Amino acid sequence: MPWRATIVFLLSIPVSSWLFWRGFPWLLPKLSRLVLLCANCLGQLILLAEYLITQYIRKKRPQVPFWIYQVGDILSEIVSFLDGITQRLDKLYKYVLDKNKQWLPSNTWYVIAGIILPCLWFASPSVGESTAAKLIDNGKTWWYSFEGWVLTSEWKPSYLSFPPEQFVWDYCAAINKGNFSQAWDMTTPDFKNNKKLMPQGYNSYLEWWKDEVQEVKLNKVTLISKNNNSAVVDVDWQFFMKKKPNNSQSTLFVLSWNTKNSKWVLYTTKKL
Repeated sequence: MPWRATIVFLLSIPVSSWLFWRGFPWLLPKLSRLVLLCANCLGQLILLAEYLITQYIRKKRPQVPFWIYQVGDILSEIVSFLDGITQRLDKLYKYVLDKNKQWLPSNTWYVIAGIILPCLWFASPSVGESTAAKLIDNGKTWWYSFEGWVLTSEWKPSYLSFPPEQFVWDYCAAINKGNFSQAWDMTTPDFKNNKKLMPQGYNSYLEWWKDEVQEVKLNKVTLISKNNNSAVVDVDWQFFMKKKPNNSQSTLFVLSWNTKNSKWVLYTTKKL
């Protein structure tokens, strides 16, 4: 995944350089000329209207209101101002062409970008929850969403937007509230069809969570690993039972990323 991002970023360097040193300097004078042309046309129409109004007023009375002449002066100043901007932009474009004959950046920029980007990509887990790590994760989130948009024409949230640890808290909260069907829907088909865990499927699931467990308490939730397909979370939790003695245990939650619904789902659990 970082290699695709690196390739796209490297390709964007010459494109951005061309836009900055050639595209925009060429486009700005053209846009300015277009605005100037529109302003001239609008000014001519207003001056024509002013002339017709003046002629009409002179038929009624000899003295024309002073504000009519002010309108003409203001329009002339606006047109002159826009013309001056256009000339300066033309000079700027010629200056850029003269000073930057070679618009492509040096090879050093490609080497630096090709080294730094993959390093940042893989370095985010080692910098913890710092601001730098959040910035890197935000960049990853944007990239995965961008890739999804390119492939499916639909901008979807990335797995990085949803911490796997939060899934564990939400899953246990649904169980404690008695929303067992909601908790069941937060699992994968593989989990539902796991005969070793639940020989009778949903009935076995209810038999444990509804009939045996009074409440579950999370002591500690630790993320072990995470990628764009799966995540592993170490869960230290305590079971308050209805009839049996209470007990605590550590369990690995293996999560799977549901790309269709853009959310984590429980794939399986493993007792430690």
